[in-house]
Amino acid sequence: MIAAALLALTACGGPRPEPVTWPAPAGGGVTTDPARQAINGTAFGFARPDTLAGRPAEAAELLAQAEFLTVELAIGPRWIPFAPSVRQAFVAARPEWRAAGGIAPDAAPQAAIDALLGARAALLAGNRAAAVAALAPPVFPAGGEDALARLSALPRLPLSARAGSDAQSEMWRDQVQIESDP
Repeated sequence: MIAAALLALTACGGPRPEPVTWPAPAGGGVTTDPARQAINGTAFGFARPDTLAGRPAEAAELLAQAEFLTVELAIGPRWIPFAPSVRQAFVAARPEWRAAGGIAPDAAPQAAIDALLGARAALLAGNRAAAVAALAPPVFPAGGEDALARLSALPRLPLSARAGSDAQSEMWRDQVQIESDP
């Protein structure tokens, strides 16, 4: 039944995107569910861009989470119960956050995730030069300095905020349904 649902889902939504991965925590730390963490992160971060002002490392993680969710929600079998509108909301919002962050419209999702998380790690280590280098063309056509400036001052992104909020609502709805099933 799951295979049939996945087949129907991909038939309706065009070509199936390539899977993406979220890296394990550095140093073998506690592993959390990256998809659920990304859902909560995008719901909060896009709703409150003021909390990210001057914090490019956190903004980079937010955009990486959004990139991850756009693919994960489309192909991950555990997200089949989610309303199709949630997946569509992330696809519709992707051009908005990519433009705000300086990400090439045609960048591969995994390349964007890797670059953003590489910049985040470099910034947290205090290595601005490495962060600039991580945000290089072709994924960031205007280069790392431009991308860092953009990440330091993300504007309000209403489509992205809606996508994050919708995903979080669906996750909570799904959790309540699981808990109420006998």
